[in-house]
Amino acid sequence: MEKIAIGVILSPFGKEGWCKVKSFSGESSHFEKLKEIEARSQQQTVHLMVDEVRAGNKLVFLKFRGCDDIDSARKLQNAEIVVSRKYAQELEKNEYYFQDLHGCDVILDNELVGRITGFIETGAQCLIEVKTKDNRTVLVPFIKEFIGKVDIKKKKIELLEGFILS
Repeated sequence: MEKIAIGVILSPFGKEGWCKVKSFSGESSHFEKLKEIEARSQQQTVHLMVDEVRAGNKLVFLKFRGCDDIDSARKLQNAEIVVSRKYAQELEKNEYYFQDLHGCDVILDNELVGRITGFIETGAQCLIEVKTKDNRTVLVPFIKEFIGKVDIKKKKIELLEGFILS
């Protein structure tokens, strides 16, 4: 079953092992359905049972079974929360998970000009990191003025303006 990262554990919250979580979609309702997750970091992947979920304004607070103090929660800090795709937030038209965009070919005038290798969230907009055919890395705003058709199934994204690669 395909898995997807839906958030990241920012920090412990309180003394009783709660974790403060940022949702990648900005929504929190899908967290309420979770029974178990994988917490993935560069060091390890830990399988955790979800005991309780509390949604805040922009954050989600999770309590995991066996994570009963601030030190246990701190060990999970910066780990991504990975779940089966069926538990991910359903996206609206023209919304995408970074994971689905990663590795997509970038096409300009029907010609391959690069591939998406990463992302930067600036708050105002998302920037896609494009590795060009001549091995340069270029940041392109992921907005309608620069990005045309997105075809996740074919792993292709249309670039509307070539000057942005200069």
